[in-house]
Order: sequence, then C-alpha cells, then structure tokens
Amino acid sequence: MERVPQVDFAPFLSGVDDGNAKVARDIGTACEGIRFFYLTGHGVPAKMTDGIFSATRQIFTLPVES
Repeated sequence: MERVPQVDFAPFLSGVDDGNAKVARDIGTACEGIRFFYLTGHGVPAKMTDGIFSATRQIFTLPVES
C-alpha cells in the first residue's frame, strides 16, 4: 500500500511566491498519484483536528440504513 503524502501548507501561508508554487506542485503530485494527502502546517489547532477525526470515526461506525 502506498503512503499518504504530507503536504506542508506553511510556505503558502508565508505569502512567498516560491512557497505558493511548491505547495501547488506538492498538492498536484499527491492528487495525480495516490489522490489523497495530509495537509500539515495549516495552523488549525491540534485540538480541533483531533475532534474532527473523532467525529469522523463516529460517523463511519454508524450502521448503514437500508
């Protein structure tokens, strides 16, 4: 199984043009390859992302309605 790539978003947030291009290339490569990626360096607090992952796990354990 392929590993899901990590894309660092911090260079984009810094506003440096070269950073924008690198982030865009990294996202493009991930989407053309495995079609998924983890976004890091985005500035969203860990407590919030932990809550999102927890809610997602709860949703995907619900029974499928017929």
